[in-house]
Amino acid sequence: MSAKPEEAPEAAVVLSTALVKAWTILDVKQSVISKVIGLSPATVSRLSKGEYHLNKKAGDWDAAVTFIRMYHSLAGLLDGDETLMKKWLHTHNTDFGKAPIALLSETGGGVHNLGGYLDSMRGRF
Repeated sequence: MSAKPEEAPEAAVVLSTALVKAWTILDVKQSVISKVIGLSPATVSRLSKGEYHLNKKAGDWDAAVTFIRMYHSLAGLLDGDETLMKKWLHTHNTDFGKAPIALLSETGGGVHNLGGYLDSMRGRF
């Protein structure tokens, strides 16, 4: 009898799950995530419960990928210390003149700017 190979999860499920995990670890409110990825608060709530998955053909996909990239850059800089990662995101930063969390909900690509900043910091080490 041969074992049936397990099917790989859909990319939308994987990305949606990773996004929820990242925002939860970083203590980012759903209202902020709603602005970051451009989904309604109700849809973000469904996403957090696993009742909705991101759409690869929509703008929310790219913003979610960028948020997760930002999360991984921060984890790389701080050796995955979740407490430090959360503290960095929520504490005033002199480079920005405000806490990095405030950049996330800014229009004009705040999450992209923050991700780029963290990527450039990783390049210095």
